[in-house]
Amino acid sequence: MLVISSVHPWNDTRIFHRQVQSLVKLGYQVHLVAVEANAECQKDTAFLKYTLLKKKKIMMRWQHFRRILKAIKQEKPALIHLHDPELLLLVPKIQKITKAKIIFDMHEDFPAALASKKIFNFAIPKTWIETIKRYEKKALQQIDGLIYAEKYYKELYQLQETKQVDILNYPHLIDVKTTDKFVPFTFIYAGAIHEIRGFKEMLQLIRRLHVKEYDVQLILIGKIPQHLEVYANQFLQKHHLENQVLLKGRLDYSEVQNYYERSHLGLALLHSEPNYLRSLPTKLFEYMAYQLPFLASDFPDWAAMIYESQSGLVVPHHDMDIIENEAEQLIQNSIKRKILAHNGYLAHNRHFNWQNEERKLAQFYQAVLGEA
Repeated sequence: MLVISSVHPWNDTRIFHRQVQSLVKLGYQVHLVAVEANAECQKDTAFLKYTLLKKKKIMMRWQHFRRILKAIKQEKPALIHLHDPELLLLVPKIQKITKAKIIFDMHEDFPAALASKKIFNFAIPKTWIETIKRYEKKALQQIDGLIYAEKYYKELYQLQETKQVDILNYPHLIDVKTTDKFVPFTFIYAGAIHEIRGFKEMLQLIRRLHVKEYDVQLILIGKIPQHLEVYANQFLQKHHLENQVLLKGRLDYSEVQNYYERSHLGLALLHSEPNYLRSLPTKLFEYMAYQLPFLASDFPDWAAMIYESQSGLVVPHHDMDIIENEAEQLIQNSIKRKILAHNGYLAHNRHFNWQNEERKLAQFYQAVLGEA
């Protein structure tokens, strides 16, 4: 089978570390077509092959289509698993050249995500977004299976004929470890970095705590857009925080885990954008798995899950005074941190883990392929 992404790097956590590795374990022969990354992929094996695409800007990614279609013709797969909305444009062509079953993996509410993006510094017109939404829904009616990374996505499309399943982006079950923490009290964030994901608020938090003479540091893991890298460098120099804020860039998930284990508190101070309000960020479940208490934005769906699991604290992302106060309380109260960490790990162990989702993935593949 072919697993294809023209957007995500080959070692994307959901695609490679979770789904592809699970499929190989389940006995499927997988050919992964995805974008090259800083990390080198392993050599091809009998069960897993790689085709790497050059990273391209959004307006040029269509140039990958010919190579993707060529791979489909050569492999003659029984099933094709697509991971990006732009690949839905290829569905009619794919169906002409192969009888393979087609699954689409919906990572996000794409129309809502477009509403918060810009092209050449201009907001995307609402009429364009509505047109894209109609095309997306039509294309999804032509495929064989649809995977949702969030439960509420199905409410947006109400597709009756297409086989559907929720496969949530939970981390693998993690064994409890005793690991030495960093000597400064360490905040961590791993994921996409942008203003609307709380980048500037995280920097401000460290500045405020540094002024109060707390021994703290912030580790940021993820690719930083150039304009924010310039902003960060100027901010850190101005406030003498070069040693307190570590910009690690994008790392493979195996490396991210090492930083999780040694940190004290996770952050998820995302802004109230439509695409975030109901999407529970993967990082919260990763924090739970690594026994990290956390501060997260107080969106209703987030708050409900966090209150139920008692694994972290919610804060209004726009109120730095409250964020600072809650951070101080957790720095000073190690017992409260341990309680939140323990609660989060229990929730991870019982509910929020990939092993549960892997079983659903196996059953869904069997159903789409007609093996169930």
